[in-house]
Amino acid sequence: MGFGRRLLGKDGKPPGEVNVDALSAALDDVPAGFALFDSEDRLVLCNPAFREVFEAADDPIPDGAKYAAIFRGAAVKGRVDGIRRDEESWLDGRIKAHNAGPNRFTMTLRNGRVFEIDERRLPNNSTAMTLLDITDYERREAASSTNEQKARAMLDSVFDGVLTIGADGVIDSVNARTAEIFGRPIEMIIGNTTSLLVPDVTLSDFLASEALGSIREFRGRKADGESLNLEIAVSELPDNWSLQDRRRESRKTFVATIRDVTEQRALARQLQQAQRMDAIGTLAGGIAHDFNNILSIIMGYGGLIQQDLPPGSEARENADMFVQAARRARELVEQILTFSRHSDEQTKVPFDPKPVVKEVLKLIRSTVPATIEIAQEITAHEGRVIGDVSQLHQIIMNLCTNAVHAMGSGPGRLSVSLTEKPLGGADASAWGVNKGDYWHLNVADTGDGIPAEVLDHVFEPFFTTKERGQGTGLGLAVVHGIVTDHGGVVRVESRPGEGAQFHVLLPLASPDKVVDAPAVPAAAPTGNGQILLVDDEELIVRMGQKMLSRLGYIVVGATDAEEALETFRASPESFDLLMTDQTMPGLTGDALIRAVRRIRPALPVVLCTGYSQVMDAEKAKEMGIDAFVMKPLEGDQVGQIVSQVLDARRS
Repeated sequence: MGFGRRLLGKDGKPPGEVNVDALSAALDDVPAGFALFDSEDRLVLCNPAFREVFEAADDPIPDGAKYAAIFRGAAVKGRVDGIRRDEESWLDGRIKAHNAGPNRFTMTLRNGRVFEIDERRLPNNSTAMTLLDITDYERREAASSTNEQKARAMLDSVFDGVLTIGADGVIDSVNARTAEIFGRPIEMIIGNTTSLLVPDVTLSDFLASEALGSIREFRGRKADGESLNLEIAVSELPDNWSLQDRRRESRKTFVATIRDVTEQRALARQLQQAQRMDAIGTLAGGIAHDFNNILSIIMGYGGLIQQDLPPGSEARENADMFVQAARRARELVEQILTFSRHSDEQTKVPFDPKPVVKEVLKLIRSTVPATIEIAQEITAHEGRVIGDVSQLHQIIMNLCTNAVHAMGSGPGRLSVSLTEKPLGGADASAWGVNKGDYWHLNVADTGDGIPAEVLDHVFEPFFTTKERGQGTGLGLAVVHGIVTDHGGVVRVESRPGEGAQFHVLLPLASPDKVVDAPAVPAAAPTGNGQILLVDDEELIVRMGQKMLSRLGYIVVGATDAEEALETFRASPESFDLLMTDQTMPGLTGDALIRAVRRIRPALPVVLCTGYSQVMDAEKAKEMGIDAFVMKPLEGDQVGQIVSQVLDARRS
């Protein structure tokens, strides 16, 4: 088909002759489609590549065909993909775009080929159209897009945060995990510098020669201000790596992997704290064992001295003070064991807390600066607490000491109140306790207050705001442990500049459990029989012999468990009771008891210990041991225990 047609102007007259043959010959060899429409949108000329797209074999495009007719034919005859049953709408949109002026669009044929069509207006209002086959390009782009989507899905599924960074420190892309770690939307991260996520650290810090490619730990920050522990590794990407933002292709690009290790670091700190507590417990246990042995000797011989002195004499009073001081030392060891969580469950008794509070306030008055006023409010309520008197003493002392320290040299006011506090369902839930009646101990000061960032840590072991050498950080941790052990709760309220208040709730004892214990233990009864006394401390053995001999018993002492066993084997029926220490070199107390019981199963036995990790009252009961007692013991206690065990076996 020829191209013998002149290019007409708006008036229908030829603006000039065109060498059609030369032009058509040149266009025939062009792989891109080309068509020329006059000002009336009539086809002037086109090349084979254009006809291949729009022309059907049985319906060639005639010379002078209108623009709309050509596109209608392609649409109606199904050559254009994606417009089935919507041909008129597509054609209407195409005509409007054409009439609006120059435009570029893509058109996909049913055979899968994709063309980019460009329309340009010429000065004489004619239209030049080019068709570029971009099928291969589109396929590559589709494949690239698919690969990119797969890569994106893969990156979004990994546990670590991944982001790419330009040489200027600006973040180009991030995965979903990065947004999750920092609590920020992805679009709020991209375009910002790394300092948004890791304050006070620049890209150069990441790219230091010793840091590039290695894992280093930095402090990050979430959107809400929460601090993060982050492990970050930064590497440089290859030069041929490209980003979606192709403007950055010529620049260096770095990839950073970020792992949030905040929880792991917290767990590590907890583990270290637990290990420190365990170490303290082990140390406390060792100290308790040796110290209780020493106290046994002091209290035992002190008791013997008391027995030898007439009541009311000055010497007897001195001996009484001597033994009383030893008892307080025993209470101190019990507190150490309670804190270290290695003590056996102590027998708690009902007691009135009011005298304890008054005693502590009287004691600290002499140590508090005169510029600090002490105010107290103690209710007349007669309710009691089931617990340990010495531990309540320690609670009040620790809280008051902390309050005085917070006020320094004053002036200030220390307020201590002890009142009854009934708690219903809602109030009990707010306090985190069961509903019921409680003693409410309140210790308040007028110091500088506790900063908000410190409040959450005040009950942690070893946490202290005091200067080095002025505190161990154990005081409030001990308070928390004791209060919790007594079924209560402790809380703190404070604002900077307004002082601090510590609230302690301890449950009142129910009336059926309030039974007064005797203030003074009854004197030990006399008895008879032969006792085998075994302890690796010679002074304890000699003391025990004197104590029990005064009560009428015959005592055979031994400082070596193996020798004691041989003594028993020589005459097993001559002994009425075995009293042995637990922790001894060679043969331990429980092992000695088993060996003796194999010879004489019914022999009464008493097991004593200053501290043991392997033996407690429950295990002793399982072994059939008649009595398990903790050192140190006073003379009357030893006599009472021996008498009770022998009487129980003889009855």
